[in-house]
Amino acid sequence: MYRKIITMTAFNRPKYLEAVLDALKVCDCIEGYTILARVEPGNQEVIDLLNGINFCAKTITINAQVLGNCMNTLAALDDGFDKTDFVIHMEDDIVLAKDALNLFEACRTRYEQNPHVFSITAYNADVNSSEEKRVSVRQWFHPWGWATWINRHEAIRKHWDKKSWDTHINLR
Repeated sequence: MYRKIITMTAFNRPKYLEAVLDALKVCDCIEGYTILARVEPGNQEVIDLLNGINFCAKTITINAQVLGNCMNTLAALDDGFDKTDFVIHMEDDIVLAKDALNLFEACRTRYEQNPHVFSITAYNADVNSSEEKRVSVRQWFHPWGWATWINRHEAIRKHWDKKSWDTHINLR
């Protein structure tokens, strides 16, 4: 059976993280997910917030040392892909809409066999009232609440840029 995994990175922004977790706890179907959080050491309030998650399963990993955003993201994704073939990834400042998990799951099925679709993102800079719930395909990667499949992850993992991983993806 497919395991529903959300990977997350967190560091030292407890107020942002609190808003993220408040939004996640009311997301449709969140109880069926497991959050795998990779946390940079140094902020006990952030660690306490993550340990306090009670709306779904969770595994909180506190890094032995600060890895930095790029390598912490890679570690989180690797954790997720050790458990499943499709991962939703968030950072500690990404507030999802209530139906975002439904979007990811619908697109997971719809685009899984399309090798031209690398990822699914919950972010849309071109929203207006008539297109608010429209799904479209664009030639651009956006890392603000996104999901991908293991075969796409493996393709970018070997070229992971330690300074600007997300910008680097758009150049590939």
